[in-house]
Amino acid sequence: MVQIVNVPEVKPILNQNGVVGKRIYDQPDAQVVHIAFEPNSFLPKHETPVDVFFYILEGRAEIEIGTDQTEAQKDSIIYSPKKIAHAIRNIGPGVLRVLVGKTPRP
Repeated sequence: MVQIVNVPEVKPILNQNGVVGKRIYDQPDAQVVHIAFEPNSFLPKHETPVDVFFYILEGRAEIEIGTDQTEAQKDSIIYSPKKIAHAIRNIGPGVLRVLVGKTPRP
């Protein structure tokens, strides 16, 4: 059976301070969240109990993982291991869109 998710119709699980997150895939083995950041908005440093990757769909991001900080742009994938604090900020002039994958599902 084909399942199609229309992302604009998905109800946000996060909607504050210029950041909107939508869980677009949620299965036992993985979870994917689409996050849109307005200019200068960010997710503060936090840890997750599972491995995470960030795929930059659009825009420029500053990403902090542990004590390392780097910039990434469209078509970049950044890996963040479980239990290591990470943060992401929009440093571009437009919207930053990111797919966040969590494996396995937390």
